[in-house]
Amino acid sequence: MYKGIYAEKKTFSKFDNEHYLCYLNEQREEYSPESDARSGEVTEPVSAPVLGYAYTGDMVDGGTLIEAKEATYDEFVSGLIRTRYSASRVEAIQSNRMIALVNPEHERAAEFISEWDDFQSYREQCKEQADALING
Repeated sequence: MYKGIYAEKKTFSKFDNEHYLCYLNEQREEYSPESDARSGEVTEPVSAPVLGYAYTGDMVDGGTLIEAKEATYDEFVSGLIRTRYSASRVEAIQSNRMIALVNPEHERAAEFISEWDDFQSYREQCKEQADALING
């Protein structure tokens, strides 16, 4: 997991034709801005700490790369879910939940229900994140 801290709030940007780079897990954090007079790049402290925006994700800049062809709520929800659950894993979770519904006495029914509940909790979190990204 990487962390990036910025002076300005970030949301998302198009990465390529099938991905978006999203900035998640926003936290306000103090940091010391740095500057290189030659290139404008950040290299040495130039002022006292200021309050910035920190993001954590799987990319070096603190962003999270998701599969999405368009910047829409549905695409972002799906892309965020896929960062943790593959399509085949979701199918397995759904199938296992059906087993638990049809046969509550199944030896692994409690495990399947717990697995389903964890997935649903993550899905709700992804919906909240997608809404915040798309609607600010």
